[in-house]
Amino acid sequence: MGPGRIGPRLDHWRRQFRGEARVKNDTNITDKDIAGQHLVLWGDLASNSLLKRIADRLPIQWDAGQVVVGSAKFAADAHVPVLVYPKSTQPKRYVVLTAASPSASTIT
Repeated sequence: MGPGRIGPRLDHWRRQFRGEARVKNDTNITDKDIAGQHLVLWGDLASNSLLKRIADRLPIQWDAGQVVVGSAKFAADAHVPVLVYPKSTQPKRYVVLTAASPSASTIT
């Protein structure tokens, strides 16, 4: 995600959470980051390598054509997955998928 696109999201983060978000590109996230932090992910499976790594452990599945939640299916051109879900390896830490539009930035 380019600097111009992440700026408004970081401003929103500061207003809502009264603090600074740590921002890392998905390709720079370490195992230590994954183990010790909540993960706020932007992007989709094609643009975010970390999201692609954990996709099979999320309660939803999606691709360019559809978003699947349990047995319900929704058209991907009109719906995006947005969720907060416990990490499978650390249930006291969460994965937050905030938008499924192409980008590669992650806030930890």
